[in-house]
Amino acid sequence: MRVRVEQLIALLLAAAAAWSPGAMAGPFGLAEGQRPGDLSLGENVAPGHFMLMEAPSPHPELKEYLVRLGANSGLCSVIGYTPILGNEASGKLAVLLGHLEGKYGLFGDQPKSGARKWVTSKPENWDGVESITLFQSAGRVGLGYRFSNYGDCEFDPLLGSPDAPGADVL
Repeated sequence: MRVRVEQLIALLLAAAAAWSPGAMAGPFGLAEGQRPGDLSLGENVAPGHFMLMEAPSPHPELKEYLVRLGANSGLCSVIGYTPILGNEASGKLAVLLGHLEGKYGLFGDQPKSGARKWVTSKPENWDGVESITLFQSAGRVGLGYRFSNYGDCEFDPLLGSPDAPGADVL
């Protein structure tokens, strides 16, 4: 009887660990509404905008991660990006688009050759993601994800007003 109780406790602890935010996470191992204490935050680059020291599930093509957090709404967006040199942009964009198609299926509107920014809206299978941006700008390419709580983040006290310096980072 005692062995069964210990086995049951071990099973319940394993189930609780599997139910953590990381297990249910979305882009880069992050989940909508995650609290600052759940993230490995680095430099605060603007009100409510932080570099991540480490993404829970980093993409192999992306080196840096920037998150937007609200005091009440938690994590509302994340951008993963990497520096590019010379002609690397089209190859890296193709790899990132392939990742998106593999995860979410084909997109209706494909980014045009030379496009600097491409935004798509939400299909049913995005699990809390409102929109995805595939971009190339200022010597880098990347992916940006806005979660469905992004509108709540807009007027969050931690972020200040939408006109605050850095409010347009994400």
